[in-house]
Amino acid sequence: MYLVRNSLQEGAMLADPTGLGKTLPAMMVVAESMYKGRFSIVVVTASSLLQWESEFERFFRPKTVKVLVLKDPTLSAEELLKYDVILTSYQFVTRQYARREAFITKVRQAQTETVFSGTTKKGRATFPIGVGFSRLAQLLASFMIRRPLSTISLPLVYESESKFLLTEEEARKSNSHYESYQHILRMKKKKAPEYKNTYPLAELMQASQEACHPSLVKIMSLIRPSFADEGDASYDVIKDVGKIEAWKKWKESMSINDRWRSSRIDELINTFNFRRDQDPGCSTLIIDESVYFLDIVQIAFENMDEPVKVLRFDGRVDRDSRRKTLDDFQRDGGVLLVSRGSGGITMNMTRADTIFICCPLWKRCLETEAIGGAHRHGQNKPVYVFRLVGENCKMDQHRAKRRKNKDKNNTKFMDILNRSDGTQPPVFDQLRASGE
Repeated sequence: MYLVRNSLQEGAMLADPTGLGKTLPAMMVVAESMYKGRFSIVVVTASSLLQWESEFERFFRPKTVKVLVLKDPTLSAEELLKYDVILTSYQFVTRQYARREAFITKVRQAQTETVFSGTTKKGRATFPIGVGFSRLAQLLASFMIRRPLSTISLPLVYESESKFLLTEEEARKSNSHYESYQHILRMKKKKAPEYKNTYPLAELMQASQEACHPSLVKIMSLIRPSFADEGDASYDVIKDVGKIEAWKKWKESMSINDRWRSSRIDELINTFNFRRDQDPGCSTLIIDESVYFLDIVQIAFENMDEPVKVLRFDGRVDRDSRRKTLDDFQRDGGVLLVSRGSGGITMNMTRADTIFICCPLWKRCLETEAIGGAHRHGQNKPVYVFRLVGENCKMDQHRAKRRKNKDKNNTKFMDILNRSDGTQPPVFDQLRASGE
């Protein structure tokens, strides 16, 4: 708040790490705006709307703040002004901007500037180096607040890799698809005409599916387009009657003769049992990008020698059920299966003290968010994180390498921007003197 009032900029960016508590300062800004007779607009990911709505109910006394979750683009400005807070999603804002973009460019007095690249080619961001890196860091530090996680006292986090071997058949199929993916990329780079309409992503997705469970390729070919991202929650809900029946039959077949088993599932169950032996009262999050792999995980847990009941938080769970699921888990603990695309990994789940990441995620920040959902203010137990990694799986190695490369520059940048309360932001000369 101090920075907002005393900065040359109109506002500030609160960029604390996951779990440090950005919600409370945001609510304070909203409260101050209400006191001055102003309204606030809060834009979050679509999957976080439920959590933010709940936070407003928790932070403010009943009937003291009017919150609208904006999903209807036809609402008038007069209607919106009846509310103290407009809560909406990035996806909603993006859609509305795209619809109005052509109109905005024609309005001479509009205080909106649209930057066009002047080319049909897609742009790619490149991290600056040397002096450019330092100048960018200084620019961001002038309006950004990012405190280190050590600002608050939290229990320790223990992270480890649960390494295992795919069976010979699993490795052969998965690695074959991965090698096909690399081959198609090379041919496309050479502009080979026969590969013009070939999609390398399809091979990459099949490599991932074979590495998780052999039956995933079959069900995914029926349910999702080959180009769909694994973490895209829009495909979690099946609407076609024929596909629903195929999915039901597929699930039923998984329970027959232990068809739910695969090397990755076996490793998950073995590590889960190991952790439960250490702490019978542990509460567990199991995270994966594929809701269909989580279907298999659920069947596997229900077919254990001592069956384990699980809760689900994914794209198939409706709004009201999601809230009940979170409340039940926070109250009773147990095992909660979470799909990355549903946004569940960003929720406050301090009841969890054990996290399984079934496959290496593409970005380290996604893993950080997943861990931060449990390792945050309110957690009073150490948090144990297990990443399942196939030692002979080229797909797992590819994901891990990409994640490490992407995280390298991000970590370097965040380390410079981190500063404790009361510490002045670095200036360009200091950065240059430090060798940046």
